[in-house]
Amino acid sequence: MDSNAQPQSGQEVKPGAATPPVPELPTPQATNDQTPAQESPTNEAPTPANDQPQISSVNSFDEEPVMQWTAAEFLAHDKSTNWYLALIGGAVVLAALVYLLTKDKIATVVVLVAAVALGGVANRKPREVPYALFRDAIQIDQKIFDYAQFRSFSVGDEGHLATIALLPHKRFGQVKSLYFDPNDEAMIVDFIATHLPLERRSLDPIDTLMKKIRF
Repeated sequence: MDSNAQPQSGQEVKPGAATPPVPELPTPQATNDQTPAQESPTNEAPTPANDQPQISSVNSFDEEPVMQWTAAEFLAHDKSTNWYLALIGGAVVLAALVYLLTKDKIATVVVLVAAVALGGVANRKPREVPYALFRDAIQIDQKIFDYAQFRSFSVGDEGHLATIALLPHKRFGQVKSLYFDPNDEAMIVDFIATHLPLERRSLDPIDTLMKKIRF
């Protein structure tokens, strides 16, 4: 008789008889109802790096200049006492005309204040600032400008100083000017012409007026 045989229902188990093993029930596995969220792939393309970043400070620019020099930051004409007297007289006449035509005291005062401010600016002396030409940029004082910021350049002559005007792409963008010794004009113009086209630019009415009054 097999000692491992299980007793029938209602059958008496004799003392000392082998107890049949109790079958092991499978342990229920804990179910995790929370399925881990799968990372959905993003369709965003990586932001492309700017190959030619605009550099605004000369301190962060480590390229060696091709040529460099120092010159005035702007053209200044010597103004006599008669120049300032003419400015005052013109301002008084203009203010009187404004008052007679408009009877507006505020507009009259604005004309006089503008004349005083113009005289103060005219009396300011230019600083000597550094200029430099790099393979990919131009330095004016402590600022660095990419060639790509400009569409062309023009050349001017003011006697004791030659000047280059860098014309921006934006219609109302600010024109940047370089001043240098006329003896260096050919070398500087030839180098900038390898990056920007030379454009013959006529003076606008404001520039013509400032040149006539030697502002």
